[in-house]
Amino acid sequence: MADDGIPLFPLIAITLGVLLSVGLAYYVKLKAKQLFTGFKGLQTKRIIAKFARSTGLEGVADRWQIPAAARGKRGDRNALLSASEDGRLEDVKFLVKRGADVNIESPRTGRSPLMRAAENGHLEVVAFLIQNGARVNAQSKSSGKTALMRAAQLGHPKVVRLLLDNGADVNLKSSATGKTALMRACRCGHHGIAELLLERGARVNTADKTGKTALDYCIEADSKDLAILLSKSGGTSVSHTNSQ
Repeated sequence: MADDGIPLFPLIAITLGVLLSVGLAYYVKLKAKQLFTGFKGLQTKRIIAKFARSTGLEGVADRWQIPAAARGKRGDRNALLSASEDGRLEDVKFLVKRGADVNIESPRTGRSPLMRAAENGHLEVVAFLIQNGARVNAQSKSSGKTALMRAAQLGHPKVVRLLLDNGADVNLKSSATGKTALMRACRCGHHGIAELLLERGARVNTADKTGKTALDYCIEADSKDLAILLSKSGGTSVSHTNSQ
């Protein structure tokens, strides 16, 4: 029995049903065993919160209010940040619908839910966050990278295209290094992404804080095809210029 006189196991069944109805099937499947231990002495209203905490949603919660972890600045353990990074679209929708801040930043790195979703290639999550007010050109406080820079660096062309279609600044520089999305794509050898960025107006001869251009990063990465692409687009290399 729960301590307010309600039978515990029917209550657990109801709890599971509610969680399933709001799109948390993943957690029910993964963590259901935790519902059957440790509840002795708890008030009934705390049972759902205990289960939610055990699954990383930090208490989905008392009376279905968004907990502090979903709307406050609790760092990398924030529910929306975690769900976005993992690509859990239904959980992202659930949290945003109940008031979670789509532009919350990790106090440690300043990365937003959009940045985390973009760098992991979660296209549907990126689209949903943008539709709900995520700032496309926000820069993280630790590295100054935008969602576009992260997607370009990590090789997610569909995410890159979506961000560009929704106002991402193709020529924005990282506040920390001065690198652009094009430089990051070239450095990592992502030919298709570099080509897309050039088509969308990326400036080929922009230099970062070390004076290097995108072509310099192609040469460093030994990306011959990319180097040819940039050269045909008018790209110049600082190292080549200095060697003359």
